[in-house]
Parts: sequence; C-alpha cells; structure tokens
Amino acid sequence: MICKNCGKTLDDKARFCPDCGTEVDPMDVIESLQAQLMEGESTEMPEDETETSDIPEETASLLSDLNDAINAGNDEPEPVIPETEPESVLEPAQEIVNEPVQDNIPAPTPYIAPPPVQSQYAPPPPVYPQQSPYSEPEPEQPAEPEQEKKPIKVGALRLTGAFIVSVFAALFLIALSLLFCLKLGASGDILRRRIEDISMSTILDGSFDDHTVSDNIYNNIRFDEATNNHVDRHAFRVFLGNIDLNDFIADKAADYADYIIAGKGKKDPSVSVNEIVDFLQENSDASTEAFGYTMKTADYNYLRSRMGDTGIEKALSINNWSELLHFRLPMVHYLFSMIALGIILALVIVLLIWIAVIVDKKGKHIMSFYGNIFCWSGGIMLLIGICASAGTAVAHVITGNVICFAASSVLLPFALFAVCTGAFEMVLGVIFRKIRKAIRNKDKRLKAVEKALEANSL
Repeated sequence: MICKNCGKTLDDKARFCPDCGTEVDPMDVIESLQAQLMEGESTEMPEDETETSDIPEETASLLSDLNDAINAGNDEPEPVIPETEPESVLEPAQEIVNEPVQDNIPAPTPYIAPPPVQSQYAPPPPVYPQQSPYSEPEPEQPAEPEQEKKPIKVGALRLTGAFIVSVFAALFLIALSLLFCLKLGASGDILRRRIEDISMSTILDGSFDDHTVSDNIYNNIRFDEATNNHVDRHAFRVFLGNIDLNDFIADKAADYADYIIAGKGKKDPSVSVNEIVDFLQENSDASTEAFGYTMKTADYNYLRSRMGDTGIEKALSINNWSELLHFRLPMVHYLFSMIALGIILALVIVLLIWIAVIVDKKGKHIMSFYGNIFCWSGGIMLLIGICASAGTAVAHVITGNVICFAASSVLLPFALFAVCTGAFEMVLGVIFRKIRKAIRNKDKRLKAVEKALEANSL
C-alpha cells in the first residue's frame, strides 16, 4: 500500500504514514486486500505473526460486508453469522500512541473504530405497550349505595289468617296428645291391673240410683223369683263378695280396650247374657254356701231369659255403642296406630311452618302464635287429666255415685299422662311467650335509640 501524500510504501497494517503522518484511508486497505485476492498472491504478515494460507471465502465475505458498511456511513451493518468462525487475517486495531509531531507535519486525526457487529442471537429489546403521554386514567366510579330493605309490616289480614291456622294447629295438637295418652294410659293391661286393685266391697256397697249396686243387680234380674224366694238380698250380697267378680270384670274390660284401642282380636268381645250366667254357674259352690240352697238348671235358664228382657246384653254391646255414636268403634284402633299418630304430628308441623310463612317470618308474631297454640293445647290436656282423676273423686264424694269412684281409680294412669303432657305443652307455650316478650322489648329499645339519634342529628 502506498501513501497518497508522500508516495512511500506502507505496511498493510499501518494507520499513519511514518514519514509524513498522513492518516491511511481504510478504503485503501480494503482495495489493497482485494487486489491481492484477485492476483492470488499471499499477503506477507509481520515477522512476529505466523504465516497463514490463502484467505478463505468467509473472510472475503466479511470484507465485502465491511466495505458496504463503510460506504453506508454510520448505519449499522446487517449481522452476518458464519457457520464456522474463520481465522481473521486482519489484526485488531492497535491503539495509536501520540508521538511528538514535527513542525511541518499536521497532527494526526484519531482513528474511530467501526461499530461492533450485533449478533443475530442477541435477545431483542423489550417491547412496551405504547401509551399516549396525554392519556389520563379513567376515574373510578363511586359504588352505588345499597338500598336498605324496608321491613314489611304484617297486616291485619295476614294476622287473621295466621290465627285461623293456629286454631287448627291447636286442635290437631290436642287430638295427638289425647290419643297418645289413651294409648299409653288406657291399654288393656293397665285397665286389668287397675280393676283388680279395686275393692269389690266398696263397689257393691256403693250407691247407684238410690240403691246399692248389689241391690240393683238383685232387683233387675229378679233373683228372688229365679230361686223361688230362697235367696234374699243379704245372701246375694255375700255371694257376690265371695266369688272372683274382680277378675271377671277386669278380663272383660281389658278385652274391650284391646279391641277398640289396640285393635287386638277379630272377635267382638261384647259380654253376652250366656257368659254372665255361665260365670255364676261356675261358682255354684259359693252360691250353695251363701244361699244354703243349690241352684238348678231351670233357675239359671230363668236368669238368662230375665237378663235378656232387661237389656243388659244390648247395653254392653259394642255394635250398639257404634249405632249410638254413628261411628264404627272397631275402626277407632286405626287412630291409635303409630302411622296415624305420625301423620297427625306431621300436620301439626306443617301448620306451624305455614304460620311462619304467613307472618313473613317475623319472630315476634311467630312466637306469639306458637305460644298460644301450646298454651291452649296444654291447658285443655291439663283440664282433662285433672277431671279424669281429681274431678271424678270429688264427684264421688259429693254424689256418692260408685261410677265416679270406679272411674277415678281406673283412669288414674291416663290422667297422669294427660297432666304431664299438658304441663309440658304449657311450659313450651310460656317459653315461646317469653321469647316474644324479649323480642318486643328489644324492638322498643331499638326504636328509642333511633329516635334519640334523630333528635341529636337535628
């Protein structure tokens, strides 16, 4: 390469002329290398560097790209990544040490190295979303205040409907309680034990239609005529006291209760005249001892006909009771079944829920109606239990009627169940009413506080 200023031959790696100090144009270096490549001559390297073979095609391509980059000015060259890194013929630019310049030689211009080639595999710069510098964030809209739900006032029509439903609920609850107490306290086994514990002397000597029970039986069946006046009233009374009349009456009463309430047995347990006469005939030894007279078969047949005329059999017939009540008593046992009791209980619960729906689930109204229902039912059951036990006893004391005495003794278990059930329902009713009173007092306090706050705000 030749210096353009003084014409001296220069080394290919020189950047300044050692004689005149003129800067070597990089284009001259490139042209010199191109000329050598075209002539196929090898380029001499400095003595301290190792000799290399001909420049490979990758180096020529690199030089061509460098030439295009210089011609384009300051634009960055397109990245070129060779498959294999070639051995560079050119040495990296060495830093020029400023040496003192002669008087006639101008100061050298510093060399500016070309910009580095950017690798193709370098990560691209991050891309940020373009935002207008003048865009302002949208203001947040204030949340709409929630509208307070105003309490719905329960009107008179709703309260009237709830009252009607509560009456039906109380009736069903009374029926459920009564059936439950009868099932537990008036079963056949309980009646049998209660009748066996009764003093038969008290029953026979008790008053009935202004006469004692034994005298009424003696007169109605014409026992004196049946025995040809061999037996008087006193002997008949002794005879009834010596036989097992308690057991006979207790067994028949238990059969009635099991048939009507429990539905046991398919045969009608109604007592017939033949059964009564047969019972008397089975106790012939006691009659002979009491009467001093042995009754004959004709005497017993006369008693059968006489009892038939007095209507005793009809008075003890279940079918006759059904005709008087216009209801078949054998069907009553279905009401005492657990299925029927469960259905009645479900009806009571449904009616209680219905009341809550009608009054719009207002606590004070619900507690008020529930308290009334249980208080009504409990009060009636208490009254029934007291009448079945204490009431019949008081009636026996006042009237002396033996039926009241027998009822007070036989129905005592049922009366106890009724009293306990009624007391339990009354307690529930009082609790519901207490809760209602507490809710009302709370509402009054809240209203007083609201009024005080409104007055202070004004």
